[in-house]
Amino acid sequence: MDKTARLEAKWIIPVSSPPLEDGVIIIRKGRIAFIGEKGGCPDLYCDEIIDCQEQIVMPGLVNPHTHLALSGLKGRIRQGSGFTDWIREVVSYTRKMSREEIISCVKTGIDELVSAGTTTIGDISRSGYSWKSLKESGLRGIVYIEVIGFNRSQREKEMESLRVCAESLASKNGRVIFGVSPHSPYTLSRELLKESYGFAAERDYPVAIHIAETVPESEFIEKGTGEIRDLMIEFGLWDEGWSPPGDSPVKYLNNLGVLKGILGIHLNYVDDHDLALLKENEVSVIFCPGSNQWFGRDIRYPLSGFLERGINVALGTDSLASNWKLNLFEEMRMTNNLFPQLDYHHIIEMCTINGARALNMENQIGTLSIGKYADIAIIDLPDHKIDDPEEYVVTEVDRVRFTLLQGNPIQ
Repeated sequence: MDKTARLEAKWIIPVSSPPLEDGVIIIRKGRIAFIGEKGGCPDLYCDEIIDCQEQIVMPGLVNPHTHLALSGLKGRIRQGSGFTDWIREVVSYTRKMSREEIISCVKTGIDELVSAGTTTIGDISRSGYSWKSLKESGLRGIVYIEVIGFNRSQREKEMESLRVCAESLASKNGRVIFGVSPHSPYTLSRELLKESYGFAAERDYPVAIHIAETVPESEFIEKGTGEIRDLMIEFGLWDEGWSPPGDSPVKYLNNLGVLKGILGIHLNYVDDHDLALLKENEVSVIFCPGSNQWFGRDIRYPLSGFLERGINVALGTDSLASNWKLNLFEEMRMTNNLFPQLDYHHIIEMCTINGARALNMENQIGTLSIGKYADIAIIDLPDHKIDDPEEYVVTEVDRVRFTLLQGNPIQ
């Protein structure tokens, strides 16, 4: 948007400051040039007036953890199944999917995310097919290319595939950038974990890793036993030369030197030592309450431990193979139910500025602040009067009227 637009709203939730009633945002060349009360707005010519006087305006939501290619598995996977049985079902479906089917799934996922106010996505992709679809959608995000290879014999092939993807997709310019996702501590050899992380670090690519998601993962990393070992043998991936680290997944990654600055996904099972390491290594944590509930995990998520130590926590949806929706409003409601002591503002931060921090985009998006991109979600007000728009967003909203990205509508 090269033009100048004036957006007038009944309520503005800047996130960086308290909600503003009867406010104005001036958008110039895709960025916010003014935000404040109508009386303080400069009197200048605007090419367009965006009337949101019956709406709430807030930053576009940031969903830092999706698997868009799995969007077609919604309703096909048995809900509440054990984790390794879930893996078997997902692999059974994805092995049969064509390129066209994967791209169709990605587009389905994007449509659902946009309808629920998301403007920025962190997507983990085995194929890289979500790259083009994200760029075409106009959304902002990171596509993390997934690396998997427990058996050391897979290392060379996986690294070559990663290099090819990086050469064809990698760009630090534009709205969609390239990242690397060594999948998890239990699906890569030590050598491949270190090499893929080093590849990303040398090129300043962001890194995302699933960590401490399940009890079987912790058992496998500590003892080398249990259902994950059985799964590796069943899939023909077991490496007889591998020995268990004897540590927690977090300690294991730290000892390998692959924890610094990463995006840590899940982290459902951590102890005090793990928390200290996460803080020391400046790890951002992605909490996926919907996925935990979908699996029926009977856990008390360690959110208070993260927050007490000042660890950045953002909300993510995971995939439609392990969640009902790609909807951060739903994740906000679940978080509010699980942690009623959290105020509404903090929960909204977990879907806006905290997600932006997790993706290293906090200087560009995540709040409605002067100089940042005008990535904005517009939400219809209810018929009744409200006094707290943040409470309304967290407890009642499910969809948005439309969204703007750099001042331009994307829905």
